[in-house]
Amino acid sequence: QPELDDGPADGKEVSYEFLRDRRDATGKRPGDEGYDKSTLTVKTVKGKEKDFTPGQEQYWAIKSKNADVVIFFKVGKFYELFEEDALLCHRELDLMFMGKGPPHVGFPEASLRKYLDKMVALGHKVGVVEQMETPEQLKARNSAKPKGEKKESAVRRELCSVITKGTAFHRDDQATYLLGVSADVASGALGVCFVDAATGHFHVGQCVDDE
Repeated sequence: QPELDDGPADGKEVSYEFLRDRRDATGKRPGDEGYDKSTLTVKTVKGKEKDFTPGQEQYWAIKSKNADVVIFFKVGKFYELFEEDALLCHRELDLMFMGKGPPHVGFPEASLRKYLDKMVALGHKVGVVEQMETPEQLKARNSAKPKGEKKESAVRRELCSVITKGTAFHRDDQATYLLGVSADVASGALGVCFVDAATGHFHVGQCVDDE
């Protein structure tokens, strides 16, 4: 997760307890053995925090499985960021906060490449969530549902890409190397894949590690 105490935030801070007392998907806290920073337990406390809107449910369902990714979340003609991601982008991109409530920033869809490039250049992993249907298509999908089946009020959204320095599409004029390693702890076997993302060339191999 991003460091939030390195720069001004205009007095804003994350608004949910599950962000202040972070747990991964298995309930481990940062510092616990086996803590997985890429996952996040998301829950509200009834009576203390508002229930999520349908759009917020989509956002947190994605964020809970990509907690180490800065999420650019498509809303109409804008990409919006919330809570810790909003604090980070307020600091790194000088985006203005929206309203007086919880941290929330955004930018027009035409500025996606500009801000995506900046965040990746700073070393952040950025995920782009797109709207996969129009409001008209949502209406048609709801109309086709059997009688009695709950209708949806938010257009379908999906995480369509995750961009890092090694996979940034604007760097195809130079080699961008990635190394993936899969380990079998019991046997000490390692599987390795080495890729030049700019050219698509890759090598795979395996070995057995010793002590």
